[in-house]
Amino acid sequence: INYQKNKFSVAIEKDSSNIYIGVKVHSYKEPGLKEDIIKLLNNVFDNSYKIGVNYWYGWKYIDNYGQVYSNFELLLNKINQEIERLSENKK
Repeated sequence: INYQKNKFSVAIEKDSSNIYIGVKVHSYKEPGLKEDIIKLLNNVFDNSYKIGVNYWYGWKYIDNYGQVYSNFELLLNKINQEIERLSENKK
C-alpha cells in the first residue's frame, strides 16, 4: 500500500507453528519503520496487536485458521478507512 510516498505491506504469514497477520515494511532493502505509517496505524491496531518490532509495524497471532481471512479483511478495511478519514481531514 502506498501512503504519503511511503510503502507498506499487509501480510499473512506462517512460521513453523503459528499463523499471523499484520503490517510490515514494504521491502527488507529499506528497513526502518516510517513515522507517517506509524501515525496512520495508531487508530487501526487494537490491543491484540504487538507493536513495532523489527520489520513489523504490528502483528497478531491467529489461533483459529478459519478466522485468518476474516481478520485479514478486517485489518485491510480498517487501514483503508483510516487513510480515507485522514485524507478527508486534509481537505
